[in-house]
Amino acid sequence: MGGTNKVTARIHGMEYTIAGTASSKQMSEVADYVDKMMNELGKGMPSSVTTLSLAVLTAVNIASQLYDANDKNAANIMLNA
Repeated sequence: MGGTNKVTARIHGMEYTIAGTASSKQMSEVADYVDKMMNELGKGMPSSVTTLSLAVLTAVNIASQLYDANDKNAANIMLNA
């Protein structure tokens, strides 16, 4: 069983220490993706939108992408059965 890895990541201008059993590379890539998504969504938002609201919106968008990917994967499995 793998140990705990830690990375320091900058997401939307804030620095976070992220710990987990995933590889340091994977955790850094995930953090970079979240940063990219927050920055993209933030461009279209008024300056009055809080970081918390932007983070929730980003989480909903990423969850929607995951949901869509899982649906496509399930459909491909059924087609190939």
